[in-house]
Amino acid sequence: MKNFIFNTMKQNILCIFMLLCSTYIFAQNAKVIDSPSGSVISNIGGTDIPYSTSILDIRSSTKGVLFPRVGADLASPTEGLLYYNTTGHNFRYYDGTAWQNALFGNQWNVNGTKISYSLGNVGIGVADPIFKLDVGGSFHTTGDIRTDGYVGIGGSPNYKLNIFDGSLAISNTTDAKTWTFNYNSTNNGLQFNEDGVSSRLNIENGGNVGIGVVNPAYKLDVAGNIHTSSGLVVDGNATFNGSASVEGPMTVNSGGGVAYNNLSSNNIKIARFVTPQPAAWGISPAEYPIPAHGSREITIALPAGFTSTPAVMVASQHSSGGDAGELYRAILVIYGCNTTQCTGKIINTDNAAIDYWVRWNLVAMQF
Repeated sequence: MKNFIFNTMKQNILCIFMLLCSTYIFAQNAKVIDSPSGSVISNIGGTDIPYSTSILDIRSSTKGVLFPRVGADLASPTEGLLYYNTTGHNFRYYDGTAWQNALFGNQWNVNGTKISYSLGNVGIGVADPIFKLDVGGSFHTTGDIRTDGYVGIGGSPNYKLNIFDGSLAISNTTDAKTWTFNYNSTNNGLQFNEDGVSSRLNIENGGNVGIGVVNPAYKLDVAGNIHTSSGLVVDGNATFNGSASVEGPMTVNSGGGVAYNNLSSNNIKIARFVTPQPAAWGISPAEYPIPAHGSREITIALPAGFTSTPAVMVASQHSSGGDAGELYRAILVIYGCNTTQCTGKIINTDNAAIDYWVRWNLVAMQF
C-alpha cells in the first residue's frame, strides 16, 4: 500500500513537470529546422534560436513550405485565412469581407521599372497610378478597343468622345491626304481643313456656314461658283455682286417674273430705268405743252454695261405732272439706240394740246 501511494505520487509529479515544460515551450518562439535526421521543432539549441518577432521560424536551404492547395474559395472563412488556389494558380486570402488575390513583394520591383501597383491601380511607366490602368507613353494593340463609358483626349470627358484643345484628323496613305476637324477659338466655330488649309468649310457660332470663307457673314457664304443639278428656291431676296450664269430657264415669283430660254450662246442683260426729268429734256417749262398731234424729242441715257445695242421697251408711266389735256393721249416712241443711249419722241395723239410732263418706265434687254 505504501509503495502504491509512492508510485502514484511520482506519476503525478512527472505529469506536472511535463505539462510545465510544454507550457514553457509553446509560450516561447519555435523553429522548424531541416536536418539530415528530419525536421525538428524546437525553441532551444545553440545559437540557432528562432527570431523573437516570429511565432514560428521555418528554416531550410533545400526545401520549401506547402500551403493548403484548394481549387475554390473556402466557405465560412476567417479574416486572414490564406491558401493556394489551384484553379487560378495564385494565393488567395480573406480580408474579412471578400476573397482577394495575394500580391507578394513590390510590384514595381517584381516586374521591373515599367509596371507599378498602387491601391488597385496599375501603372505602366507611371510610379503612382491614379487610374485602373495608367500608361505613361504610347501603347499599341492589334485588337479592338472598346468602352461602354466616355473617352476624353486632353481632359475629363463629358461625352462619348471628348477632344480638348486639339483636332481630329483622318488620313489616307494612298494619296497622302489628311483632313482635320477642329474648334476655332477665334470665331467660336468649327473648321474642316485639308492639309493645313483652314478655309474648306467653316461653321461659325450662330449658324453661318462658309465654303472657302474663314469668317462667313451669311447663312451660306461661298467663295467660288455654286452648281445645282435640280433647282434653287429663294424665298427672300437674292443679291449677286458678280455675274449670275443660268444655263436653263429661270423663273421668278412662280412664273410672274423673268423667264428666258437660252437658245443660243449669247448672254442676256436686262435693265429697268426711267426717262429723265423734264429739265433734262432740253426744253423750258414753257414748252411743256405739246400741241395737237405735235411731239417733243428727248435723249434717254441707258444704264452702263451693254456691249451691243439692246432692245428697249416702254412700260407703264412712272410719274407725271400738269393740268390740261388727256394724259393717256401722250405716247413715247423709242428709236436710234446704241449701247449708251436712245432717242425718244413724245407724241400727242389728241386733237387738243397737252400741258403735261411724263416719265416712263423702260426695260432694256441685250440678247
